[in-house]
Amino acid sequence: MLYAGGILSSLVLGSVVFREKVTPLKVASSLTALTGLLIFAYPFSLAGSALFGVVMGLVSGLFDAICNSIRKYLRHTPREMVLATSFLITITLLSTTLAASPQVAVTSALTLPVSAAVLVHGLLIIATGYLLIYGLKRTDVHIGTIVLASEIFISLVVNYFLLQESPTMQEFIGALVIFSASILIALGSIRSHRKDPQIIGDLG
Repeated sequence: MLYAGGILSSLVLGSVVFREKVTPLKVASSLTALTGLLIFAYPFSLAGSALFGVVMGLVSGLFDAICNSIRKYLRHTPREMVLATSFLITITLLSTTLAASPQVAVTSALTLPVSAAVLVHGLLIIATGYLLIYGLKRTDVHIGTIVLASEIFISLVVNYFLLQESPTMQEFIGALVIFSASILIALGSIRSHRKDPQIIGDLG
C-alpha cells in the first residue's frame, strides 16, 4: 500500500504542484506498477483491522510522495545542505525522544558485526537521500516514484542471494511486472531525450 499510495499521490502532486504533464506513458506505467502490486500482495483482506492497515499504508505512501515533492522543490538548494539539515533535525528529535523515555536502556554492548551493520545501514541511508535529491532534480516526481517501486523486485533478488529467501512464483511475477513499469519509463526517457536533449521528464 505504501507504493500504491505513493504512485497515486505523486501523480496528483506532480501535476498540481509542479505542472507535470500526465502523458499516456505515465498512465500506462502507473497502471502496470499498480497491477504488479496487486499480484504481489494477493490475496489480501479489507475486513476489520486489515482495512485500517491498508488505509495507513496509503497514508504512508502519501507522506512518501510529499517527501519526494519536497526534494523536488529543493532542487536548487545544495544537496549537502539539505541532507545535513535533515539529519540534524532527525537526530535532535530522536535524541530528545530517547532521553525522555524511561524505557530506553542499553542492555548489552554492540558486537562488531552489529556495529558494522549499523554503520553500513546509516551510510546507505545517507547515500539514498543524496541520490533521491539528485534524481528528482532531473525528473518528474511521479516518474521517480514509479522507479522507486522497483525496489520490490531488487529486494527479492538481494534477499535471495544474501538471506537465502526464496519468493513464491506469484511474488516473483508481481515484482517483475512492477519492474517492467520502470523499464517503460526508462525507454520513454531515452526516446524523449533523443528527440530533445533538454527534455527530461515530459514523457509520452
